[in-house]
Amino acid sequence: MRKVRQPYQNSLVRKSFWIPTILVLVVVASAVDYVIVHDKDTSAKTQVPKIYSTSTAPNTKASTYTTQINGQNVQVPDTVPKSSVPNYTLITQNQNYEIQELNGAYTITLFPIVSSSSSESYTQQLHDYKQQALQYLTQSGVNVSKVNITYDPAAAAQD
Repeated sequence: MRKVRQPYQNSLVRKSFWIPTILVLVVVASAVDYVIVHDKDTSAKTQVPKIYSTSTAPNTKASTYTTQINGQNVQVPDTVPKSSVPNYTLITQNQNYEIQELNGAYTITLFPIVSSSSSESYTQQLHDYKQQALQYLTQSGVNVSKVNITYDPAAAAQD
């Protein structure tokens, strides 16, 4: 028996050729469209207005003044009032606390470890570190009952 050849059996008109070809074209067109749209959005977000461009900006340097913070020279813009930059003196700092002084008043910053498992350990560390800081000041000749002391965190003042 002789095999009868179907018309268009070996031609490009078969469905098995066109379905994958159309899918590939749709994917490529979508990718090109995404790149074009994405590129436009990115460039719109990153463009700098011409008035702020470095090429048109004058070469003037903002004037500053020098102040001391914790014994180090710091440059501060003239637009910042000198009264808003206090000249703290760092007395001591370690892993448990930091003590700063300004005009005879002290700020003690405590560094207890915040533990989600137990607030009692946090409270105990807060107490212990506060006592260590006060002991340091006392040994340094500061009468802690006669000076103004501010605590950070403020909860240490309640102890």
